[in-house]
Amino acid sequence: DEGPLAGLPVFNGTASLISFNGTVIATARLNSEGWTYFQGLEADEYYTVHITPPPHVMGEENVTDGYLPVLGPVMQASVDDPEMELSIVVPYYFLPRVGTIEVEVVFGNGPRQGGVFEAIVILLDESDVPVEQKTTDADGKVSFTISDLPFRGRFDVIPPEELKGDPEQNTSGYLPIRTNFFEMDRSRTDLGVFTVELNYFSYTPPPPDLYIVSCTPKGNDVPLDADIIIRFDQPVNTDSVESHFRIYPALPGMSFSWDEYGTNLTISHDGFLPDMNYTVVIEEGAYSMIGTGFPPGYASNTWSFHTAREETGKDNGKGLSREVIWALIIGSLVLLIIVALFIWNSSRREGEELDEEDMYALSDTEFDGDMDYFDEEELEGEFDTDEYPDDLVEDLVGEMPLEEELLEEEEEIEEDMEEELIEEEEEFEEEEPEAEEEPREEEKEEMAEGETGSEDVDEELPEEEEEEAQKKPVKRHAKRNKGKKRNP
Repeated sequence: DEGPLAGLPVFNGTASLISFNGTVIATARLNSEGWTYFQGLEADEYYTVHITPPPHVMGEENVTDGYLPVLGPVMQASVDDPEMELSIVVPYYFLPRVGTIEVEVVFGNGPRQGGVFEAIVILLDESDVPVEQKTTDADGKVSFTISDLPFRGRFDVIPPEELKGDPEQNTSGYLPIRTNFFEMDRSRTDLGVFTVELNYFSYTPPPPDLYIVSCTPKGNDVPLDADIIIRFDQPVNTDSVESHFRIYPALPGMSFSWDEYGTNLTISHDGFLPDMNYTVVIEEGAYSMIGTGFPPGYASNTWSFHTAREETGKDNGKGLSREVIWALIIGSLVLLIIVALFIWNSSRREGEELDEEDMYALSDTEFDGDMDYFDEEELEGEFDTDEYPDDLVEDLVGEMPLEEELLEEEEEIEEDMEEELIEEEEEFEEEEPEAEEEPREEEKEEMAEGETGSEDVDEELPEEEEEEAQKKPVKRHAKRNKGKKRNP
């Protein structure tokens, strides 16, 4: 009825006549039309016929496709109907084409046990091409249906994300796994439970390296009394850090102090040098409380800074910095100088400048009130004392006129006077009449006497002129000193 020979006679099959009690009475071969004949049956007896298909087309359940042996219906022989015709259909057996497989995912080694909930299971064919993906239930199980047998494949199993480990990322957890191949055919449609164990990867990280979180001072214009402050990312062995601390150039008076956790270091000192570049180094050999040092190639254990040109100072304990204190001192000195100059200037008349009287006032010589003349040598000598040093004398008196200069000035005065006399005589001669009577004898004698008297006058004149010449240069010299810087 079915199969590749559906509708054809069962040629060369075997027919067995079986009595009611199961005894095989006779066996015959089916002809090309699928017929066979049995004779000599006893009346009123019950019989049946068993048909066996030819071997080349016969199948077997759960083994192979084919036609299966079949037992025909029961019939009773009768004298009234001595010939009976029996029609039998031989069934065809199809092996199953659909199989099922159940996968169970469990924890292997590691901290967990039992089934893995929400593990991802991917069914792969023999070329590792994904066929179907499912997620395990609370018991760690999942079933797959194979729709076309035979089938050869395997599974990829991925643990839940929160339980997954990764050796490349140094992460502890359960690792994904790809199973071995399995095979299914029509003779083996149910493989039962396919168990998969997840392996646990345990990663123990090495102790962390030592790092510097922050360090000060840095940059430029660092105050000369600024503390050096270093903060580490973990508690350190303080002795190892102090013994491997270096600063260049050397810093005197360093004192190390730590916080209670051993992570923050403060270094006080006697003060940096102004306008100086400093380099701080914490050498290899400093280590943490768990024994780790700086990582290879670490560069943050070295830094530099440049100090200010002048000391900027700390608070002196009274709220004033050193800059403010120095500013107050310098300001006070300047104010005192200004007040002294004001008092000294206020004792003089407005517009009055340094003159001979001032010189006498600043010397040891008493002033007699006569400003027309003063003893230059005496005054200069009086200034040459311990109380009035030479430089003060030079400031006040300046360069005193030398004797040669006085003589030159005297000669210039005489020449000027002679020129004036000559000009007066020429003017007088121009005013005289052209014809003038000859003077009488008496007049000549008087004129001679007058000339003699004039010679006496001329002889006395140089002394007065010399005295006047001595006065004039000195006064001019005093004027030259006017406007010089006053020395209080």
